[in-house]
Amino acid sequence: MLALTLFFAGLAILLIGADLLVRMASQAAAHWQVPPLVVGLTIVAFGTSAPELAITLRASLTDHAADIAIGNVIGSNIANTFLILGVSAVIAPLIVTRLMAQFHIPAMLVASLLTAAFALSGNIGNLEGGILLTCLTLYLLITILRKDPSIPSEASPTPDSRFSIAKGLLLILSIIVLGVGAYVAIEAAVSLATSIGVSELVIGLTVVAVATSLPELATSVIATWRGQRQMALANLIGSNILNLLAVLGAAALISPQGISVASEAIYFDIPIMLLAALACFFAASRGMAVTRRAGAIFLVFYGAYCAYLLA
Repeated sequence: MLALTLFFAGLAILLIGADLLVRMASQAAAHWQVPPLVVGLTIVAFGTSAPELAITLRASLTDHAADIAIGNVIGSNIANTFLILGVSAVIAPLIVTRLMAQFHIPAMLVASLLTAAFALSGNIGNLEGGILLTCLTLYLLITILRKDPSIPSEASPTPDSRFSIAKGLLLILSIIVLGVGAYVAIEAAVSLATSIGVSELVIGLTVVAVATSLPELATSVIATWRGQRQMALANLIGSNILNLLAVLGAAALISPQGISVASEAIYFDIPIMLLAALACFFAASRGMAVTRRAGAIFLVFYGAYCAYLLA
């Protein structure tokens, strides 16, 4: 009962942090004349990926917890695409800019393929971790420097002098609040799952993955609700890329033996992650929005995936 209470308390904290993050990030974008697309791919994505980073790093350095580490990353990307993108698109079709369709979503697909290739040996080692982090650096440089001519005028705001140091501190505070809420929800969720005898890999792929994706869920849903649909999609795509290149890369680099990958993950869950990336790619390439119909299909697929894991 206590674990369930803590889980819902964590959710409440997450919602508060997500609302604050979206509002402060939007004002920062207006002040610095940065398109919401770039803010979503960098500041917001880094903030909402903080729980994945904390959990995966901790698991990678803990004996017998490698399955949680790899399961968290793979499961979070599957949840981000099929669950969170699905929910956000059902609320309102998500805008896909030309640069998003031609660079960022393909970059997510390439990152997924690279991770799958590294995982085939059964271990993602220090060298592979360094390669993933190098790819992250290149991706961030291109993201910051490259302009998107197809972004509508609402994404190229005029200067806003109202953004202050206090609001900058609130932006940082919102990320901290997200992390606190995620931590409380994660600990409670793992406690509940362990009590019913679920394996570490399945816990990582489902309970921990969904719990660490709660910041993305809260942020993307609130961003969509507030009309920041570019930021909502950018947050999810950016978070998926960061999970693979930053979170998994850092965990593999600092872990003495690297990250071991279970055969079940290699032959089932990683292919599902690739399928999620491909589904996102094709849904975005069919037009300039991820439609409500595509979102509903994603939700059905995610429900079937979780039902299979927990059966």
